[in-house]
Amino acid sequence: MIFFEFKCKIEVGLIIIVIITSGMGQGAIDGLAAKGVKSFSGIVGDPQLAVENYLAGKLEDAGANCAGHGDHSSCHH
Repeated sequence: MIFFEFKCKIEVGLIIIVIITSGMGQGAIDGLAAKGVKSFSGIVGDPQLAVENYLAGKLEDAGANCAGHGDHSSCHH
C-alpha cells in the first residue's frame, strides 16, 4: 500500500531522522539505523495519524516484514 507519493527537493542541511512505512526488510532497517535513521515498518492506515502517533510517542514498529526484492506478495505492500 502506498499512502501517498511526493517529490522533494534535497537541500543542504536536510536531515532525515525517521521513516514511517508499510513494509521494509531487515537490510533496509539495518542500513538506515547505521546512518542514525529510525524506521517504523508495518504501519497501515491514515499517514497523518501515523505521524501524530509518532510525535506523541505512540507509534509501534512491527519490524522487518519483507523478505527481499521483487515480488512483494509476502509483505502485502
